[in-house]
Amino acid sequence: MYIKSINVKNFRKIKELNLEFNKNFNFIIWENDSWKTALIDALKTVLGTVSNDYIRIEDEDFNNIYNPIIIEVILTEFEDNQAKKFIDWGWEDEYWKFCMKLRFEPEKEHQRVYTRIKRWN
Repeated sequence: MYIKSINVKNFRKIKELNLEFNKNFNFIIWENDSWKTALIDALKTVLGTVSNDYIRIEDEDFNNIYNPIIIEVILTEFEDNQAKKFIDWGWEDEYWKFCMKLRFEPEKEHQRVYTRIKRWN
């Protein structure tokens, strides 16, 4: 499995960012205090993390409080042992072995931020 692409809107210092990744090797190089850490945190928000990091979306994470945060990740080329880790998503067809699209769009309501990750084809 590898991350084929990520699209991020309105998250921290990122107004809008669309990246396509190479299957084998990728570098992310940019100036300090730009968007690199926000990109990694966006990935951790959607995919989860095994570290002790606790990532929760807060008001400060919105680049513009009036626009929604949207993080879309496309994963592709799953092997069987990798795919079983995503079984809770409830796939009933073979499509998920080739490509899985995840969309994270937190909603703000009454001073609280609610989060949910959706899968779409």
